[in-house]
Amino acid sequence: MATGEGSTKDWNIARTGISLLLNNKIEEAEALFTEHPHSFHVKAGRCFVLFMNALMTFEDDKLQQAMLLLKDMERECASDIGWLKSVKSKVFRAEETGKDYVNKLERQIVLADSQVCSAILTLLQQELTGYVRVCCGANGKFDDLLTTYDKILHWFHEMNRETQLGAFILRRVPKLVEKDTGRPYTILYYKLLVYELLYLWNAMPSCSIESLRGILWDCKRSHSEEPMVGLAALLEGAASFYLGDTEAAIKSYRNCLKRRYPSNDEYDQHVSAFALYELGSNLCNNNNPNEGKSFLLKAQTQYRDYDFESRLNVRIHSALKNLQ
Repeated sequence: MATGEGSTKDWNIARTGISLLLNNKIEEAEALFTEHPHSFHVKAGRCFVLFMNALMTFEDDKLQQAMLLLKDMERECASDIGWLKSVKSKVFRAEETGKDYVNKLERQIVLADSQVCSAILTLLQQELTGYVRVCCGANGKFDDLLTTYDKILHWFHEMNRETQLGAFILRRVPKLVEKDTGRPYTILYYKLLVYELLYLWNAMPSCSIESLRGILWDCKRSHSEEPMVGLAALLEGAASFYLGDTEAAIKSYRNCLKRRYPSNDEYDQHVSAFALYELGSNLCNNNNPNEGKSFLLKAQTQYRDYDFESRLNVRIHSALKNLQ
């Protein structure tokens, strides 16, 4: 969401750093970010890098480092869009320009995103140190976590879910803790949520072979504790495809759809839609265009109002056009 040449350049720097992370070049990514300590956009990118690094390593020092930067990011965003700035604007009668509105919306997104990341890391820390003790009230962390959820929902309702990212995060918030007990899930559960983010943002192709193998291994052993029915199989298929094993990818996509149909397809329909697209595309590219086309058409017509719908529709349209 660029607001000028400077922010565009900074976002490109942030993307480069994230790409370095996905290719296991963590030190290079950190060095790049430290060259731009005062850039909001670069700091946002660094937050994501530290967050991902903490999730991939589960080392306590990396968890703490990520939490500190995320909290700092929250404070910066809140001060930029908080009530004091609003009062100053009214007192001095400063007119809000289009650029001001874009900046404000951008910071609202980053603020809510930072709060979600902080909440996930808090849950992981609880898991690693004995979440039962924490959920029973020790240290008061669980109450803080629930307050964080309330803040996230407040921000996104204010934004009227104006962005795909906003809708995506809003739908993920209820999945961060067990609905009936309020307890956190296992580490594998949260890893799948991270892998889903990589997949939906089309960042998985940038992962190294080693990282893809790690994703594949985690997906194979987490079918019983996945956040959404069929998600592990969908991600397993994607990882297999990027590792060059098309046959395994097709098998995983079919398994995903078997798990979804017919009784589990009411919720999280993006899992079914993406699995249909991936299966159809792979079949079309492997001498089975008729069956592949049927899956693509089903993905195009059977689902509405799911995560990243517009992005997937573009890919489906392109795949169908290539069959003509």
